[in-house]
Amino acid sequence: MYDEQHKNRLNAMKFKILKAEKDNLKAQRSDSEMVDVIRKIIINEANKIYGGTKHAD
Repeated sequence: MYDEQHKNRLNAMKFKILKAEKDNLKAQRSDSEMVDVIRKIIINEANKIYGGTKHAD
């Protein structure tokens, strides 16, 4: 069950990153802006999993 939860969260994070990349095709963000978007997705998901208190905006 523990591994299944992590697998589900990882898949959700991958989906969010792919969605951000797809949205970027329309928005044409710079590379550094996309790095920030993906970093925030990863930080938020890691905080959900490990109970961190600092969330990316």
